[in-house]
Amino acid sequence: MEDHPCATGATQHWRICTRLRRLHTYARSPTPSPDGRGVRDARAGYGDAVAHLCTDARATGAYAGRHTLPGEIAMPFYEKGNVRIHYEETGAGFPLLVTPGGGLNSALRNWSTAVFNAMEEFKNDFRCITMDQRNANNGESTGPMPVDDPWDAFADDQLGLMDHLGIREFFYMGYCIGGCFAGKLMQRAPDRIVAAVICQTVGHRPENPTVMYRHSKDNWAPDFMKRHPDVSADTIEQYC
Repeated sequence: MEDHPCATGATQHWRICTRLRRLHTYARSPTPSPDGRGVRDARAGYGDAVAHLCTDARATGAYAGRHTLPGEIAMPFYEKGNVRIHYEETGAGFPLLVTPGGGLNSALRNWSTAVFNAMEEFKNDFRCITMDQRNANNGESTGPMPVDDPWDAFADDQLGLMDHLGIREFFYMGYCIGGCFAGKLMQRAPDRIVAAVICQTVGHRPENPTVMYRHSKDNWAPDFMKRHPDVSADTIEQYC
């Protein structure tokens, strides 16, 4: 795990829980913040693991009510063309899309080893939605391998899922590779992402500049190639 691009030391997850709930309170408040923004700045430390990003959007739109009973998790699929996304949701309230860590293996099974399970932590406060990312080896989501623009393809899947669920505005929280997802989502849909939190995000390390590439090649590519012998090594190389 030492070589993992998003590996960190001990964290105090209650801090991020508190701040996300504060964002929820601010977003629902009819009173704007002193600087005129509908969502206050929640910038605060979370060790090296967490950063914050907020948009100028207001979370005043209507949102869907309870979709599952307390403690239950729905396990359906969203399909669009040749993309099939497995997702789960639980809880009720303002929507929170949260993606697990794991790099290109970002999948629901990874919640069991996360620093904390956001689906469990926030289910009493939010309508929590999570998903297997496209082509994660330990997940059930499938689709083409978009070597020309993989980040936009991931955003297409995430925004498409929220469209499918009838959700316009939402909070986003991403672990590990989810830091990159957050940046792309806020670039693509700044009027929809009310606030975003990144947890244990990947990033460039000057002393180890190829760590993310190696992690994908070593921990994702071999299993994917076994399951998809029709995908060429050149395509895999471009994607990693």
